Amino acid sequence: MRSFEKGYSLVEVLVALVLGLLISGAAFQLFAANQRTFALQNALSSLHEDGQMVLRYIMSDARNAGRGTALLGAVPPIIFDPMKDIHSSDGGSGGNDDLVLNYFGTTDCQGTTSATEVEIINHYFVADGILSCSGNLAAGAVELLPNVNSFQVQYGIDTSSGDGLGVTQFVNADALVVDSPVVAIRFALLVSSGDVAINVDSSAETYYLLDQKIDTADDQQIRRMFMSTVQIRNYDWDGV
Repeated sequence: MRSFEKGYSLVEVLVALVLGLLISGAAFQLFAANQRTFALQNALSSLHEDGQMVLRYIMSDARNAGRGTALLGAVPPIIFDPMKDIHSSDGGSGGNDDLVLNYFGTTDCQGTTSATEVEIINHYFVADGILSCSGNLAAGAVELLPNVNSFQVQYGIDTSSGDGLGVTQFVNADALVVDSPVVAIRFALLVSSGDVAINVDSSAETYYLLDQKIDTADDQQIRRMFMSTVQIRNYDWDGV
């Protein structure tokens, strides 16, 4: 007696193919979503780590500002004198500020060292979207942080006539003179995720850094602000 084997009908094969395609599509969408989540988390982590690192670096350097020697005493913590080749300046509306710190030490921000204590002048500035610092012990500059959309600096001055020490107001560099009683510095950074788009839902946004309004484009970039205030610990109060 002959036996017959029954196979799948064409309809059953087509149904199986459709179900397979649906499952494959769902798996691909899940994979793409996981990749997007990973890229987003990685970008956020990098932004946070890089921004915090540079923030701590500038804060540490600013705490040295004004440190002098036993012979000379304290020195001006910030260089504002427009007659000097390098000085702190206000970038104006939408522009980046320059910060120039001054103190006696053995190492500048580029890592160049001196065998004895000398005057250190560290110039922080933004060029082509990169926050950099140039020291006076060697030529060139060291790059600190890329993808900087804005770098803003304000200076806390003490205009009170009393004995108490403290900031009475924050002003921009163009409002200061050589002997302005600067007792604190506050600065802010706006940093983006860089040239690689994260493909996040975004729109043009407005950020407020200190006294500046920064408008950004709808470019699918993640942005974060970093701000800090540092008290000038080496201010020459005896000279006030």
